[in-house]
Amino acid sequence: MKAAPLTIALLCICLALTLTPGGCPLRGGSTNQNDNAAANGNLNSDDAGRNANSADGNVNGAANANAAVNANDNSAPPPIAPGFWEYVSGDLLQNGPVDLAYMALNADHTVDFHYYMPELNIAVCQTGIYSVAGSVLLLGFGTPPTPVMLVFDQPGVDTLHLMSDGGDELVLSRAAEIPEQFQCLPLTPVHTYTGLPRPDERTGMAYDGSRLWYTTDASVLQAIDPADGTPGETHVLTTPLVHAYQGGAFWVVSGSGAMEQAERRRLDNTLLDEIDTRVDLSEANRIEAMAWEPRDNVLWLHGSLPDNSTDRFLRVACLGEPDELLGVDEFDVAISAMSWHGRELWAIVSGMVAQLDMTALKSEVTYRVDLPGIRWRGIAWVGDAMFLIGADDDGGVLVEVDPG
Repeated sequence: MKAAPLTIALLCICLALTLTPGGCPLRGGSTNQNDNAAANGNLNSDDAGRNANSADGNVNGAANANAAVNANDNSAPPPIAPGFWEYVSGDLLQNGPVDLAYMALNADHTVDFHYYMPELNIAVCQTGIYSVAGSVLLLGFGTPPTPVMLVFDQPGVDTLHLMSDGGDELVLSRAAEIPEQFQCLPLTPVHTYTGLPRPDERTGMAYDGSRLWYTTDASVLQAIDPADGTPGETHVLTTPLVHAYQGGAFWVVSGSGAMEQAERRRLDNTLLDEIDTRVDLSEANRIEAMAWEPRDNVLWLHGSLPDNSTDRFLRVACLGEPDELLGVDEFDVAISAMSWHGRELWAIVSGMVAQLDMTALKSEVTYRVDLPGIRWRGIAWVGDAMFLIGADDDGGVLVEVDPG
């Protein structure tokens, strides 16, 4: 429906999946991950190499402090050989709604955890470092790495049993490889621009044909030149959180007010349209991410039911009045931001970038950006170049990546 003169405030809470990177720490172990690990559990190989000695020192200290475990004890089991391990049973190192599928212990002292959502074909991958002393396996996540100390035994050469001091357990069996659907392919950074205004944790990103736009943590709409990452003009909108761009105006949601509404505003704050999922669509739905699909002129909304029970897509035709609900598709995972490129929808899911097949309602490929300590907030396309906006400890980070 057309917007009334009275502005209706909105609330859009980007509910991240409860897993890292971009979510909550692993469950189990004597020490949970810190915020850096929750922000992005990925460590590149250089970080892993620099931190491996530190991890070795930590684990030896931890082992020596534990009289039951001593790396110099002749009765201690041999170190775990590098290799692939497949989940068999147990709750240790699980991450909320996704399932641990594989663990890879690499020869360079890095460790990879591969989580998987089978109904959506989405993989979530986390990288850290590890060290072994006696029967202690020390895992480190984040930068600097925060240790998680576990005790292990191997009933046989092809079985690995991990235990936390809290009593959680995990049983893994040796695997020859990690199947393709459980892997996260790398997105190669082409350009990285740091020191930008920090993005709001609930913003998306939009491209207006010449500039990228996102909302800062000061609720300011910030322009960025994608050619060189230079910050440009700023604007203040009554409804501040930008997610999509359509024909000279931005689709936005608010940080307070009704969760089920979206607005379309110009940079001068003129309100052109609003969609109330309760009234206009008769399908009350929280709006946590939006994307405009220009080929079919459809606005895609994603979020959960008001009771947070199920996440789903709403497809809306909104060029004319009244707004028309074209369909509702259950897609039960939290999406932070999303953007169309051709016929494919790309979404940030728990710090990963998923290329979605919206006909099958599954992910085709899951990608990861191996830049440590960055919490990804928004995604947008400039031609055939993908851009991601995120935050690290020093502020905003814009990355152009090559999807291959």
